[in-house]
Order: sequence, then C-alpha cells, then structure tokens
Amino acid sequence: MIYKILNYQQIASNQVVRLRCPVCRQRGTLENVLGQELQFYNPQNAALYAGLRRCPDPNCYALIFFVIEGGKVAESFPPETIDFDATNIPATVQSAFEEAIKCHAQSCFVASAVMVRKTLEELCKDRGAAGANLKERIKALGPKRFCHRNYWMV
Repeated sequence: MIYKILNYQQIASNQVVRLRCPVCRQRGTLENVLGQELQFYNPQNAALYAGLRRCPDPNCYALIFFVIEGGKVAESFPPETIDFDATNIPATVQSAFEEAIKCHAQSCFVASAVMVRKTLEELCKDRGAAGANLKERIKALGPKRFCHRNYWMV
C-alpha cells in the first residue's frame, strides 16, 4: 500500500502494536520502540502512525516497520502472515502452502491462488492420487482423506 502524506510530526510513542511476528510467528505486543515515530495525515485527514519496533523474542529480535490506522495495524513489513500448524505435513506440500501464504500477505491474490493449486497438486502427488487432471486426482483422494487437527483435508 502507498500512503500519501500531507504533513507529519515526530512523536513520543504511545502506540500499542499487537501482531504476530512475521519472522518467528509468535503473537505479542511489540513494545521495543526504535527511534521516534511519526504521526501523519492522509488526504482524508485521518491520523496514521508509523514506526519501527523489534520483536520481543530474544531468539528473533526481527525489525518490523508498521503503520497504524484507526488504532489497528494497517500494514507491517515484513507482512504478518496467516499462521498454520505444519506438524506432519510433507515438506513439498508445506513449502508450496507457505509460498501461497506469503503471496496472500503481499496482496498478490492470483499468485496465491496459483500456489494453492500447486499445494493441492503436491498433496495429490504425496498421497499417490492418479488422474489425467487435478480434478480427477482430487476425486481419487476420496478414500485417502485424512484428518489434521480437526480439519478434514482432501
């Protein structure tokens, strides 16, 4: 997203930044302020805040840029991604799915859909589902369905 700034001022931080760290995936409140933050106004004259924070996890300490709009994190870089449990998911399926999630986090929705398809293809390959096309391979998974933490996957 691109923000057009009409005017700004440096402020002492009082913004609460709550998000899942894009690097270590731990959810928390980022309280480690790095430098001064900016309060700025967009063309609709709404107040936004921007700044840098550090992940509080000592094993991570990732640098995160954020923009707050309406009291909520509107943007972060690296972007926050959808979290998922990768336990017992084959590496090829997990890799394709992680790429789909990264595309989604960047608002690249067509690329994300392509990677979801790739994830399904890898799942069919892992499960030995045969067929001339993806639709047939998914149908062939019928008797090979499995449950992963309360989610039925085909």
